[in-house]
Amino acid sequence: MKSYDVVFPLNFGAPAALRANRAIAGAAIRESRTRNIPLFYAPRDIFDFGDYPDSFCQDFSGYISTVKQVRALAEAAREQAWRRVLVIAAPPHRWRALRDLRAAGFEAEVDDSLRALPRGFWYARESEHRQTTSWFRWWFTWEIPARLVIYACRRCYERRASR
Repeated sequence: MKSYDVVFPLNFGAPAALRANRAIAGAAIRESRTRNIPLFYAPRDIFDFGDYPDSFCQDFSGYISTVKQVRALAEAAREQAWRRVLVIAAPPHRWRALRDLRAAGFEAEVDDSLRALPRGFWYARESEHRQTTSWFRWWFTWEIPARLVIYACRRCYERRASR
């Protein structure tokens, strides 16, 4: 089993009660216990880990973007000396998660346990993040345009995602 310093779950939509986020939270706790490493998440209310004791979180306000979550992890990682990150993310979110973590200087890999869930599992009409309400919205109004902007101007993307 490969060694990591921390488990880092990334939400797919909001709120924490979405089935996608419940699945991500469950996988994060399972990996944290199995590997005996802490889990870190941000912001505070994006997941419901109950009273799970081996977790750290950092709060921030505004839109919950991957960039802001990675910045929160980077702050905590400086204090905790974390470098190797096991990411728990929805399959559509994997590319973005790895890209942002590696750009921040982390060694990161994604846990594959959630890949077996069907594509439709990840999208929910009740999500507060409009782009995660359907497969079409995710790819055609969010992910493909975002990737084009990232390739054209990474700094422009980071400025926008930091709001």
